[in-house]
Amino acid sequence: MKASRELDVKMAGLMGCYAKQDFTGTWDLIIPNGVNQINFVNKNDVWSGVPAYSTDISAAWPIAEKLRLFVLPWGEHEWCATPKRDATLAFREFSASATAPLAICLAALKVMEDENESR
Repeated sequence: MKASRELDVKMAGLMGCYAKQDFTGTWDLIIPNGVNQINFVNKNDVWSGVPAYSTDISAAWPIAEKLRLFVLPWGEHEWCATPKRDATLAFREFSASATAPLAICLAALKVMEDENESR
C-alpha cells in the first residue's frame, strides 16, 4: 500500500477522529489532541481535513506512541516499524517502507488486523 488520503483516513479512525455537526449545521472534524478542522458544509468533506499521517512524521508519530511501535532505519534507504511485543507478533507485524511515516501506518494496519482477528 502506498501513502494516500485513504490510508490517512484509516489512521484517523485509529486515532479517534470523528465528524460532528455543530449548532450552525456545518460539520467539524474532531481530532483528539490535535487541531480540529471546522466548518465543512458536507459531512463527507470532513475527512479531507485529516492529518497526513502517511507522509508527515509529526502526524504519524502519535500513532507510533499509541501502539508502542519501534521505528528504526532499515538499510540505507528504508524505515521499519514493529510493535514492542513478543518476537512472533513483531515479525508478523513488521513493516518496511521508504519513509518512516508510511512504515508506521503500515505497521498500524497490521496491528489493527491482528486485533480484529483475535476478537
